Amino acid sequence: MPSSGLKFSDDLTAKLAAKMGDINLKQKEQEAEAKAAGLGLPYINLYRFPITVDAITLIPKEESTRLQAVCFLYAGEEIRMGAVDPSLPEIPELLHVLEERHHAHGMLYLLSENSLKEAMKIYDALPSIKERPKDVVINEADLDRLSQAIGSFTELSKKIKEASTTDVLTMMLAAALKFNSSDVHVEAEEKRIVLRLRLDGILNEAADLSSDSWHKIISRIKLISGLKINIEDKPQDGRFTIAIKGQKIDVRVSTIPTSFGESVVMRILKPMANLNMEDLGFRGHAAEVLKGQVERSNGMIVTTGPSCSGKTSSLYSIFLKLNLSN
Repeated sequence: MPSSGLKFSDDLTAKLAAKMGDINLKQKEQEAEAKAAGLGLPYINLYRFPITVDAITLIPKEESTRLQAVCFLYAGEEIRMGAVDPSLPEIPELLHVLEERHHAHGMLYLLSENSLKEAMKIYDALPSIKERPKDVVINEADLDRLSQAIGSFTELSKKIKEASTTDVLTMMLAAALKFNSSDVHVEAEEKRIVLRLRLDGILNEAADLSSDSWHKIISRIKLISGLKINIEDKPQDGRFTIAIKGQKIDVRVSTIPTSFGESVVMRILKPMANLNMEDLGFRGHAAEVLKGQVERSNGMIVTTGPSCSGKTSSLYSIFLKLNLSN
């Protein structure tokens, strides 16, 4: 009989503790809701909220933990993000980055620490994925082989139709580097897929790609650029790096849907460590004016012009000159 009474007492204590815990959680949610009202922000309780993997992974777990913020809804054109402390300056900056990156409208909510813990359980349930290097390694042997095979646009057009999916991307990048191209455009047209390279600011038609293999090629580009392969009806932006000859060349990638399929633009960003003003091509009066403006103690220099006209290169060389003179 005494053991039965002890068991009844333990059960009662456990039920009482659980009830007090529920009351405490409810009180904290009420406090969070009142705080949200005071800040003029909407409030959200994420307990049993159906957060999808697509939404939660918009913010890496490490950043989510550091900022105590989580993305709990992603519906294509709408993003909803919650934060325990929305007053942190990084919070609106992060939301703006998500809006720009995914071309969506975002809204910020205030949530409690308990809601954040509920969201973190989803992170913990996700399978661990090994980090994949994003460098596209093109060794010198491959470059030499491809350079000999693509001495002209005509040879490039011929060879690229015979290449595998992986080699097509490598060949496009090798051609861009060989011809000193700033951009690689692959555009889906009504009856063909055309490759264009931008040389000295002018787009030049370089080759036609097989329409049958284009889907595999663009999937390969998306994969190494960190883009979503299954999204084909919305623009996406990403990047990867070419590791070659001891240096890394950044490649910015943009995809855009068209009436005839997705098109891709890859911007080649080469390092400009030793770019001097004297190498920019300014001559005579223009060179003297630029030099005089750079040496002024105050003022502003504005660069304008079409794509690949030298705006960034000019500014970079000016910064280099100012850094060396100080």
